[in-house]
Amino acid sequence: MQALKSVFKGLNAIHYLSIASMLTALVLACLSMGGAWIRATDGPCEAYFYGRSLVEENCIGFVTGQYYKCEASFCSPCQEAGKAMLCLGVFGLISGMLTILVIVKRILKDLPQDWAGRNLKKLSIGISLFTAVLWFLAWLVFLGACESNLGDFGSSTPHTGFVLMFLAMCLAAVSMTFNIFTIIDKDEETMARQSSAQGMIGEDLDDGKVDPVDPVVHSQGLNSPGQGDLGDLEGDIEEEN
Repeated sequence: MQALKSVFKGLNAIHYLSIASMLTALVLACLSMGGAWIRATDGPCEAYFYGRSLVEENCIGFVTGQYYKCEASFCSPCQEAGKAMLCLGVFGLISGMLTILVIVKRILKDLPQDWAGRNLKKLSIGISLFTAVLWFLAWLVFLGACESNLGDFGSSTPHTGFVLMFLAMCLAAVSMTFNIFTIIDKDEETMARQSSAQGMIGEDLDDGKVDPVDPVVHSQGLNSPGQGDLGDLEGDIEEEN
């Protein structure tokens, strides 16, 4: 119970804000990939472009359905753009969940005894930035590759899917900002130092520079005859005899 209370101290409040931002971003990104990204109009004709399909109202020359069933000039570019957008969006979801996992490990002070354990803050910043970049590329690719080929329409504007993905990208950037300003508390700093020291000792053991029994004492000067304290003691005994 005490451990649970310690997790909810004010010191960790900024961690929770970062998690809340990223969770909201994940939900928005999921919704965006299922929504219409572009609304194109030409007189009475209205077309809504999704990641894998389009929906038309009062249009001539193409019908509602998957892009691969459409023969209009814009269908193939929008199909490829939709594939790229969905791939980038899914990778963003994965990296966003990894960001939350890293933040939770920091809150619980569950630090691995390796490089990652010594750099969890840097990892949380890097992964959240990577998530924001992926979602930025998602909407940039779809709008750039699909909307640029909608010359047959009188006008086109970004729609719900684009707005949601843009907000998800912004919230991922907010989460990254919170991670930058998180405080490395004393426990985390101490554990990081200990894991770093253990890593250095392990390297010395592998190189044969440190005695595995007493890693503080170097094996080169340990109880060698004629060297150090043991060598002096043997010399004194011979003089007495």
